[in-house]
Amino acid sequence: DTDLWYKTYTLPAKARMTYMISPDDSLAPPAFGGKYGERMANFRPDPFNPRAFSRPDEDETWSVLEMPAAFPQPWINPRSEVPAGTVDDHLLRSDILNNERRVWIYTPPNYAEHTERYGVIVLLDGFEYLHAMPTPTILDNLLAKKLISPVIAILVDHISWEKRWEEIEQCYPPFVEFLARELMPWAKSRYRIVTDSSRITIGGYSGGGTCAAFAALKHPEVFGKILSQSGAFSYKPSEEQEHGWLIRQFIDADRQPLA
Repeated sequence: DTDLWYKTYTLPAKARMTYMISPDDSLAPPAFGGKYGERMANFRPDPFNPRAFSRPDEDETWSVLEMPAAFPQPWINPRSEVPAGTVDDHLLRSDILNNERRVWIYTPPNYAEHTERYGVIVLLDGFEYLHAMPTPTILDNLLAKKLISPVIAILVDHISWEKRWEEIEQCYPPFVEFLARELMPWAKSRYRIVTDSSRITIGGYSGGGTCAAFAALKHPEVFGKILSQSGAFSYKPSEEQEHGWLIRQFIDADRQPLA
């Protein structure tokens, strides 16, 4: 007998996720594309939850929900005894897209003291992979334990959430051309990067994971490995009737040496 509405969810004990609260939301199905940014303007963090991470440049904070049996994350915290790599911040202009974005380049410890060329991992949504998923710290810790070989990480930011929908979520072909024909040549001209595509991985999460797979499908000569974290493979362009558009692209294409 109050005007307070609530819903209870049963979650796996191992769950870990982020969330926001949307006061007076319309309750309509999520509207993506250009209107999604308008809807997100009403989103806000949970005022009673101190666990959060922020994206200061967009004045955005997400609350963190972590269940008691969530899988341990031993690699995400800096360790005083572990040598740290270097992160360089760049602004990269794209003639193909006619825009400019931030790109962060991680080089492993002692990079300047060596002359060999390094394998690469390119990650879309660079800010999230720099902060929410602290890739430089993770790589430092894995390297210190000798679980991976030294690698260069290229963290490619999106310009805005609306632009992310256009360029990344929709597997925008000019964005893929930017990655292959502008980003990688630019990075190779400044850092000691291998030419062997089998040692170059492209990755992302959600729509970024889908776009990463699409980029490797279109340019296997540049990206030989894919890291798709919860890739949104149900995506379909608006003119398509059936979901799973990218899956069909892989089925119909000639087999490529991708991993």
